[in-house]
Amino acid sequence: MGGGKNADRRSQEEARAAQLLAYRLFKLWLEADEEGYEIYYNPEQEPSLGIFAKKELEFENGPAASDFGKLTAPALYVLKSYRKAADFDSHRDFGPEGAFGKYPRFCVSFLRMISVPVEIEVKGERKIEERSLHELWWGSPQKEISKVIYPEEPALRMGDFPWKELKGALKKGMLTPEEARVLGLPWNGMNDEAMVMLYLSTFMAGREERGFYTLGLQTTWDERMLMDPSFWTRLSKAIDVGIKPGVATFGIFRGKGKDVIKKETGDHKRKILDTFWEGIASTANYQRWESEYIKVGRGITEDEKMTVVKAIRKAAAKAGITLKALQASYRLPALK
Repeated sequence: MGGGKNADRRSQEEARAAQLLAYRLFKLWLEADEEGYEIYYNPEQEPSLGIFAKKELEFENGPAASDFGKLTAPALYVLKSYRKAADFDSHRDFGPEGAFGKYPRFCVSFLRMISVPVEIEVKGERKIEERSLHELWWGSPQKEISKVIYPEEPALRMGDFPWKELKGALKKGMLTPEEARVLGLPWNGMNDEAMVMLYLSTFMAGREERGFYTLGLQTTWDERMLMDPSFWTRLSKAIDVGIKPGVATFGIFRGKGKDVIKKETGDHKRKILDTFWEGIASTANYQRWESEYIKVGRGITEDEKMTVVKAIRKAAAKAGITLKALQASYRLPALK
């Protein structure tokens, strides 16, 4: 970086400033939460936790790491919460048993979230594909994808990114003009689309009492809420807004057309909804709801009398969501 001990004072100061700004940006962009954990093998850990058996998770700066790790690596984070509850005999909330370790990611870093169109040559023809900033940053080797040879794509320095082609850019006000100048980022003419996209994703998932990640941790439910179609409408809308293509694809767009990206995004949203419902099916309430009939009234006649579970599935259907027929299930061993 040109700031070694033999460098002049100005070069050393600029190097320290670059290090500080890089650290702040990587926190701001959620890079630290997305990449800042390690999984270790531990033969003494529980052998009965499926894919988590005998594995141990450590977050960067743990245990005081950023809570955004819950959104970038939810399956891993819930494992940590479960073990902490077991170790300290606490009631730390790791969510319902049926959803344990099954949620896909709720958010990705800024570099994986944001993509730009790039022109490449495949089989002698020019074509346009999306690339996340993460893909531009790391580059890609020559590779066969779906029986098509993609040429090598060299890695780019962040200062060489095609910033003008970005669909959105850094939110104005997140960086000072001086910080932007030092980083080599464009300042004038930026809009707030990109950073809004990133933080809207985290907000839709982690919003207090209403985010779909927050709701997914609940282990007790009021059946009246779940029998209201508006609940499922709001939940579905939050997932639609929060789960962008960059989240579903993990920022990997190379070799994927619009239809493939659309399908991966839809499958990811469906996985979240299915896991949410499986979590509810593993709560204590659900077993009672399987045999408990709702009262006549509320638009229900004697001929349409139904169990609470059936009424919940009917409410979701009115919101355009098909919930699987599930039986009550409990999957985790009791805490120590």
